[in-house]
Amino acid sequence: MLTLIKDNKITHDEMAKKIGVSKKTIEREIKKISQLKYIGSGYSGYWKMN
Repeated sequence: MLTLIKDNKITHDEMAKKIGVSKKTIEREIKKISQLKYIGSGYSGYWKMN
């Protein structure tokens, strides 16, 4: 979560590399966090906590 606070434009791949898990693990965990949303699309978007 701290990674998203510091860089709200980080990708799934970048998160996985920093944490040391697979991209699929990141995707599964993000789905569990109901307050976390991706705003926009592709590289022009960003993560936001509600």
